[in-house]
Amino acid sequence: MKFTAALLLAQLPVYTYAQTDELCTFCADGSGLNENFADVFIPPEQISPPAFFSNNTCTEINDLITEFNVTSDDDPGCAWVQLDGYHFCGCDSPPVADDGCTLCADGSLVTDRDLIVPFYPSCVDFQTLLTAVSRSPSYCIQQQLIGFHSCGCPTLPSQVEDPCQVCPFGLNNANADRQADGPLTCEMIYEGSNAIPASSEQCAYNKQTVIDHRCCIRSNSKSKSKSKSTKTQSYSKSSYSKSKSSYSGYYSSKSKSYSSYYDAV
Repeated sequence: MKFTAALLLAQLPVYTYAQTDELCTFCADGSGLNENFADVFIPPEQISPPAFFSNNTCTEINDLITEFNVTSDDDPGCAWVQLDGYHFCGCDSPPVADDGCTLCADGSLVTDRDLIVPFYPSCVDFQTLLTAVSRSPSYCIQQQLIGFHSCGCPTLPSQVEDPCQVCPFGLNNANADRQADGPLTCEMIYEGSNAIPASSEQCAYNKQTVIDHRCCIRSNSKSKSKSKSTKTQSYSKSSYSKSKSSYSGYYSSKSKSYSSYYDAV
């Protein structure tokens, strides 16, 4: 067993919520390792399809199940083993989680291996990874934006009743093409926000993302015009005290404006 595999599975308690003592099977269909693939070696730099336990043989990956007590409910540990079993070790089918994601919002499958997603080997590989591991609905929606923009999926995710408002005053077009979250640009996140519920953790994450990457217009034109008018009036006051008072009111007003914006975003 190689160090990389041991390190990866040693991190599983962070993600695992095992409910059973039943060990994970090497193949997703319940079968074990096919002896014809026992000595197949997965190279260290395996990229497409991606390998979770590269630099190991199929037998060494199979041995990880008992060494680390990977149970059938371990998520994503069991799926990682079974994905490598499917891609490299002769298993007939990939694992599919009950609440895994579909890459395309309409449930259709991507079959063109030449379609590439930035940061991922191919759209087909990405699709297999998404369906194998349990994810939240809002996370799935975020990945379906990638499916629409990069993988030829026919539709965007459907709009929800109470959508996430990531940019209250609109998209900053100057930064529309800026990559803000992996392959997702500012424009993609903004465009897809109406499919993500406002109360979801994904919405909170996206709001922070668009702030960090300056994706949004900071205020609307009406508030800018009002601020300029207020500032001009402060200069026209005849006394220093009145001018100072006006400046104080102006900056207080502007501070509240920024505060309310960042509270909302």
